[in-house]
Amino acid sequence: MELPTYTKTRNTFPALVKLACSILDESLRLGNHVARMDSLDKAYARYINPAERGDKDKYGSEVCGQVINSVVNPIVISQVNSLVAFWAETYLTGYPIFGVVSPPDQKEDAMALEGIIQDHMNLSESVPELLKLFYDGAKYNMMAWEVAWDQIAIYDPVKEMSDLTASAATRVEVDHKHINYIRRLDFRNVHWDRTVQPTQVDSRGRFLGYTEMVNGTELLERMQYLEDEGVLAGQLKDLATKLKGSERHPGDFREATDWTGALSTTTSREETDWGSIFSGADSNRPTAALEASNKLFNLTTLFVRIRPSDYGIGSTGKGDRFQIWKMQIVNRDTIIYFQPFVGAYGRFPIGLAHAIEDGMGMQTQSYGEMAVPLQDATTRIMTMRLDSAKRAIQDRGIYNPQIIRADHINSSAPAAKIPAIPSGLVDSDLSQAYRPIPYDARGTEGLIQDAVQLENWQKELSGVNSATRGQFTKGNRTLGEFDTIMGNAENRLRLPNIVIEHRMLAKIKEAIKLNLLMYGEDTIIISPRTGMPVELSIQRLQQHRMEFEVADGYMPKGKMVNSEMLLQIMHLIAQSPNLQQELGYQLPSMLSHLAQLSGVRGFDRYAMAAEQDAAHNYMGMMATQQAIMQAVQQLQEQAGMQPMQDPNQQPPEGQQ
Repeated sequence: MELPTYTKTRNTFPALVKLACSILDESLRLGNHVARMDSLDKAYARYINPAERGDKDKYGSEVCGQVINSVVNPIVISQVNSLVAFWAETYLTGYPIFGVVSPPDQKEDAMALEGIIQDHMNLSESVPELLKLFYDGAKYNMMAWEVAWDQIAIYDPVKEMSDLTASAATRVEVDHKHINYIRRLDFRNVHWDRTVQPTQVDSRGRFLGYTEMVNGTELLERMQYLEDEGVLAGQLKDLATKLKGSERHPGDFREATDWTGALSTTTSREETDWGSIFSGADSNRPTAALEASNKLFNLTTLFVRIRPSDYGIGSTGKGDRFQIWKMQIVNRDTIIYFQPFVGAYGRFPIGLAHAIEDGMGMQTQSYGEMAVPLQDATTRIMTMRLDSAKRAIQDRGIYNPQIIRADHINSSAPAAKIPAIPSGLVDSDLSQAYRPIPYDARGTEGLIQDAVQLENWQKELSGVNSATRGQFTKGNRTLGEFDTIMGNAENRLRLPNIVIEHRMLAKIKEAIKLNLLMYGEDTIIISPRTGMPVELSIQRLQQHRMEFEVADGYMPKGKMVNSEMLLQIMHLIAQSPNLQQELGYQLPSMLSHLAQLSGVRGFDRYAMAAEQDAAHNYMGMMATQQAIMQAVQQLQEQAGMQPMQDPNQQPPEGQQ
């Protein structure tokens, strides 16, 4: 089928800029979730208030007994880290991360696909991105990701061919390849269609995208790459001139609240006059590209479902239908990329997913948010307990200002020497200088027990208890009882695993596989299982693409092919003489396939060693048989008997 061609008019880009501005305005107007995320970050990191100037110096002016560092009970962070550790153990600790299942006769192609996926995961550093997605799911109950087919620079050292000596010079050749990238997106800056559920925006929504803040150098480098690929929306020089006078729109890029002062760099970066530092050659006026490289920009990437004719785009054939287009716009006014996009099953390459999906959408509380009220309550209880201990040591008192001064009583020195005023001792003695008011601690005796009870409620609320955290509980138990307890303890934690698998990881795996089948190139890859080079043929993968299934920790390859049943069948064949005669020859192949499913690396090496041993045994057996035949012939000759012929030799013609 002939692909349609598209022709843009002068009205196309103004209409697209208007569309992008409308999406950004709507996202800014409906961005209530940003404050919610900031409050969860505060509870997770146990911050008190945003950092201000002079925070470290204010304690010098406080009076003795009134400066106690606030102690926040670490319930939220413990809850979040326990869940992330469980999800990471399920999905990210295997090797390879995404295994591939195939029929036994396509094992080589499966290992090649498995190897190239793992190679892309390593080069793109996608595993830490998945880990951050799990943190988002545990803290915010919302995960946003992108699967991108993007470039990477490959550096290969090559010897000079003209010099064949050992000391020949080595040069470095740079080549740009394309690999799969899994990127975690900051949900604060994600723009999605609110008319559908977040988990279905990629398949049903009108638009989905995100905004990132980039420096001018990175932006120009991206534009150079687009120009090399022939898809830059204009001339690089003209776009750089336009970007020189472009300014960022406030609110399009939203950063997290600066609780510690570590993120307050945006203002300082804007105030720095990089143009005066990176000037042109010989201190001349810098070029437009150089001036643009010294600025910060908001780069918005949007995937939209549009009909080309609605935006002044002409098309041939059946091209004037609703389809997905990718657009990149800078600072709401400069479009640098606009091309049609083909995604797996008609989806956007960006997706949204909940860790807990109960039908309430954005109202569903995350595991971290559930624990916030309990953390606040236990923190207040602990503060009351510390205040009570402080008052028991130094409570309110009545003093005679004619004998001692207030600043001497409230001195911050732990062993202060308080001077007495001599004139005040004329009609009084030191016993009348200060009298403490007795402290009554009734009602505070059970505060710690109350806090423990609240923590137990938190365990009941989330299902993350001592057993799931690897902590033994009291009591003697058999191995079977222990396995039963651990299995039951993890039942509730498996609920979000099901959602994560089908709402997020299944889509990521399909996008990775489609990118390889559409844009991949034939190459030689090292198998992560055998450590041996394997030929990757995209054409063969395309022929068998419907037979490959990409597995992960929650959907391991053993479950996808029911390895337990395969093991039982092998045991049954080994126990039955009749089945051994009919199916016994299949046992070696079944064992090899089972080892491959279980992740045993280098199992083929055992098969090669077994073949060598079998060949050696066969040669030894043949040599022994020849020696026996020669000995029998000698005995027959000594006895005057007719020598026995070798059964492997043919009798002379005419003899029976």
